[in-house]
Amino acid sequence: MTLVDRALDAIDQDRLEQNLIKLIQTPSVVGTQAEAQIATDLHNSWTSEGLQSTLHELDLPALQALPDYPGEEVVRSRAVCTTATFGNDDGPHILLLGHTDVVPVGELDAWHDDPFSARIETRDGQRVMLGRGTCDMKAGLAAAWEAVRAVVSVNGITKGRVTLASVCGEEDGGIGAFGLIKNGLRADFCVIPEPTSLSII
Repeated sequence: MTLVDRALDAIDQDRLEQNLIKLIQTPSVVGTQAEAQIATDLHNSWTSEGLQSTLHELDLPALQALPDYPGEEVVRSRAVCTTATFGNDDGPHILLLGHTDVVPVGELDAWHDDPFSARIETRDGQRVMLGRGTCDMKAGLAAAWEAVRAVVSVNGITKGRVTLASVCGEEDGGIGAFGLIKNGLRADFCVIPEPTSLSII
């Protein structure tokens, strides 16, 4: 069995689903306190799993003063991101990047139930999870997280480094990714599991 096969076998679908439910049930609307809280929750989870995790409290005034600052659409007092890394520097550095902020739910009457319920129902024989942020993009981040777990569990990195990053503020300008870059985050390759119907863009 190849190392890739072993890593694929190590993927735990139930664990992935439970973590996705927890992410969705955190109402991390852009600019709210929950947007910062979800970063702390991820940091605690990743640290407990043995990853080298860092909570990044971005310096908002310093970033806002930069000439290439991307701007923002909401008033915010904090911008918090989380990174977790494993591996070594004897090879390429791969960044898996996702965001946890979601847009506001809009009119509650347009929802069949709680927008942050993470309810699962069956449609055309397929299980579908419902909730604000499920597709864009907590599912992508949860999948990247589970992929990291699987690779770590089979000692799948002998050369090189993988960094898993959760950023804030993607929905209103990209302050999270911008802040991490300005703070020195670099990688040779970056994979962003946004919802693109499995098309590589």
